Amino acid sequence: MLYNMRKNSIKTVFIALLLAAANSSCSLVEVNNPNITDEKFLGSPQSAAIWLNGIKKQLGSTLNHTVVFSEIVSDNYFNNSSLTNKVFDRPTLRAVDLDIDQLQRQISKLREMSVYGIESVVPATDEANKQDILAQMYFYGAYAHILTGELMAHFPLESNGEVVPASVHFNKAIENLIQAQNLDSDVERKNTYALALARAYYYLGDGAQAFQYAQQAKQADPLLLFNAYFDGLNGSSNTMQSYTFSSSTNT
Repeated sequence: MLYNMRKNSIKTVFIALLLAAANSSCSLVEVNNPNITDEKFLGSPQSAAIWLNGIKKQLGSTLNHTVVFSEIVSDNYFNNSSLTNKVFDRPTLRAVDLDIDQLQRQISKLREMSVYGIESVVPATDEANKQDILAQMYFYGAYAHILTGELMAHFPLESNGEVVPASVHFNKAIENLIQAQNLDSDVERKNTYALALARAYYYLGDGAQAFQYAQQAKQADPLLLFNAYFDGLNGSSNTMQSYTFSSSTNT
């Protein structure tokens, strides 16, 4: 009898702890910060420029999850000693792999941040250079679609959307890039958009258009290179740099 009473008491305490943990976790998830609501942010000073900086940071995170994995999956690198995913060498690619899940999430986040900027942030601002900011948001959204098309045969075009073939993503990228070219006043960025258009048309199998836009970019600047910027001090480090140069064990 004493054993059963003790057993029931332990069970009761255990259930109570589980309920307390559940309630605690719910409260953490449901925290509302009145300083970062849409109403507070949209239309605030430099909100579009701030959101664009966030998109640029997300580009770095996206490349951290695409460049390294793409190199390992390819025959460019034999992953015999690094701490990253070993099965990509074979390659064994499964949707349930956490690295692939993260890759998909980071690309999707870049796309959705661009969409939110285009549809919500820029229309609410009166910043003098809002057209140039809008153009860049179209570009980053296009780049997300290009990465999607290059790395995945089928993937949703939008949040909670239906799965579509890679060709749909390339066409969406082209649509966004043409918008970017029409809006932007910066010649160098326009050249970048032309190079991205060449890349999208190439993967669609349209050699003529790919050649045309590649020539446009090459003639304007033969050394054209668009950079993603990283900041290791403030939480935006470069994973490829870490694997290639910074590893303490020289892997």
